[in-house]
Amino acid sequence: MTTLTKTINDMAAALGMNAIELFKAIEMNNILEDDEQIETEDQFRNFLVNIAFNSRMCGGQEKYSEVCRINDAYFKAKLAA
Repeated sequence: MTTLTKTINDMAAALGMNAIELFKAIEMNNILEDDEQIETEDQFRNFLVNIAFNSRMCGGQEKYSEVCRINDAYFKAKLAA
């Protein structure tokens, strides 16, 4: 498992999303957003950060903080490599 795949899995877990919910979220985004299709893992990682950002408006501050922590750890590991 790559570092990016692990990061995505950890973010999804922090958001409480299972594989079916992730698939539906990507599918819905790709249907609605012709110019911002999710095609790569990095685009998917960014999409999950945006979901977490939007969830903080509905009391999801802890989820947002956890996703940001995971995302920051990913970039620190990427820079160290």
